[in-house]
Amino acid sequence: KIAQWFRYNHGNTTSKSTDVKDNVQEVLNVFRSMAASRPRKQSVSSLYYERYYEKKIKVKFDTAWPALKASSPGVPRIQMCNNFVRAELENETEAFRKELEDEVEETFHRELEEYKKGKAWQPRTAEEYDEYVL
Repeated sequence: KIAQWFRYNHGNTTSKSTDVKDNVQEVLNVFRSMAASRPRKQSVSSLYYERYYEKKIKVKFDTAWPALKASSPGVPRIQMCNNFVRAELENETEAFRKELEDEVEETFHRELEEYKKGKAWQPRTAEEYDEYVL
């Protein structure tokens, strides 16, 4: 009866194998998150979307949305928006598109060189280190 009372009030103090497995898994997850994965090249349309959606595409898309929605029911809004952004990118000048392409290439090559040197996973600030650890 004393043992039952103790376990009821204080819980089972013996270490379970699942607790150890959970701790090991947590450590492995931290190492996995710190390991660098090969950088991926961003598409030109996604860079265009990031930079110019709020500034100039959103207004155009919001005005065109009712017609787009009526013309193709069942198609998700995000898919329509992505198609609209690609069409707007095609309407831009060739020099503008070339500038975006060059920036994508330069960013990708810089990240790839950093990855090849083995420095891609190293945190540069205390905040980045906290993100890797947590």
